[in-house]
Amino acid sequence: MAGGLASEALGAIRTVTALNLQPDIISKYRIFLFDAMNIGVNKGRDVGYGNGLLFFSCFLAYAIGFWYGTKLVADSIERGCTGDSCVTGGQIMSTFFSVLLGSMALGQVHQKLLYEIIYYNQ
Repeated sequence: MAGGLASEALGAIRTVTALNLQPDIISKYRIFLFDAMNIGVNKGRDVGYGNGLLFFSCFLAYAIGFWYGTKLVADSIERGCTGDSCVTGGQIMSTFFSVLLGSMALGQVHQKLLYEIIYYNQ
């Protein structure tokens, strides 16, 4: 709205000057800029909260996964497990990163399927 007002005022600069409308145009422009600034601040806050929640959930999932993995390894060592049936740190890491990469791949597939469903039904 502010850009449209400025463009319109500059396009009709002779009329604005002849009718002495500069103060009115400036006050309207300031109001539009203030409204746009408030919208931008609110959007920035909302995006920040969303990103914070996203990263919190990711890091929480990492923390729980690593905690449970170390618990499994510690329980295995405590039982005195030997051989191939023991849970090791390598198995925990490979499982953790397999799940991580698999979930990313499913997220990419999901986007493509959603796109196809939306445009197929139109």
